[in-house]
Amino acid sequence: MEEQTTALEEIIMHAERYLGLCVDSKSHKAYMGFLDWQTDLHPEYDLDYTDSNTANKQVKSRHPFRGLLVDKLMLFSYMIGMTPIIFDSNGSTVRIGRKSNGRLKEQGERHKDLVLLSPAQIGAYTKYSHNRTDPILLNLFYRHMKRKGLRYYEGIEFQNWQDLIDEIGSYSAVDKYYGHKINFAEHVRGHRFRNVG
Repeated sequence: MEEQTTALEEIIMHAERYLGLCVDSKSHKAYMGFLDWQTDLHPEYDLDYTDSNTANKQVKSRHPFRGLLVDKLMLFSYMIGMTPIIFDSNGSTVRIGRKSNGRLKEQGERHKDLVLLSPAQIGAYTKYSHNRTDPILLNLFYRHMKRKGLRYYEGIEFQNWQDLIDEIGSYSAVDKYYGHKINFAEHVRGHRFRNVG
């Protein structure tokens, strides 16, 4: 169990150092809870190092599920307003479900910001390239779609972006934040972002 805790701590530290994950004592506890939930939900996620031979050298490398969990953790953090998203070319940021002063919006209003996670709003496709304002979120989307393109890893099929949001949207902390579960079709796709607040 201690090895898993250390692996989960490494995931948080990596996301903080390289992806700008916002971490304080309260969010750290939430992140550990999320990662524990993920490893219970997906026991196939091997967090150990794998041995491989490269140029006749025995090399220890990180298992690919660590990277997947880093990305899922970032998406979770965006979904509950802990990490800001750059939403315009001036570098203005917003935290999903929060007012510009950082305070929470009314619970019934928070889900309206989830459109920031839609492929169109991220600028994932060429016709929406003018929306490419948050490089970390855009790269998170691309990494995930590249994984999905691999289809299977050791017999495991990776989720698409919609399924990923649906899964994270079913987590108890997300349910508590919005007052209901979140799903892509109802809360992300087909809406326009308006920064009010």
